[in-house]
Amino acid sequence: MDQWATEGFDTYPIDTSISLGTNKTKVVTLPRLELLGALVVARLSSKVQEIIRKKKECKVFRWTDSKIVLFWIKGSSKRWKQFVADRVQEITKLTDPDSWFHCSGQDNPSDFLSRGLSADLLLSNKWWNGPAFLKTDELTETVSECPVLSEE
Repeated sequence: MDQWATEGFDTYPIDTSISLGTNKTKVVTLPRLELLGALVVARLSSKVQEIIRKKKECKVFRWTDSKIVLFWIKGSSKRWKQFVADRVQEITKLTDPDSWFHCSGQDNPSDFLSRGLSADLLLSNKWWNGPAFLKTDELTETVSECPVLSEE
């Protein structure tokens, strides 16, 4: 399906003109949107890590519920198409790929609101404190490292 975007502008104060143009836009796939989310995490966490490390050395864990994104981050950016490669390259420049882990969608508080929660459930939900495994020193079985996926 083709999607189109239009733009317009006015010039003032003497002459008024309107220019309309159309541009074809691409629909972004869900894995690519998840990759953009991982890029936001990489940018933010690298800044926070810089600040914290001035005071204290710390170990950083980064989480995604997308196995595809984790596979991209753990692999060589040269293997992917341009859009993915550029973002993976920035993520790996900002963060250590070994600091990225997978957690299930059930344990990802970010997914709760997109699924819809009543106010009562939200009050007692993981949204406020995160999943239990975040409070332990060891990674549990519910958390996995890089999944094994084919390159197809």
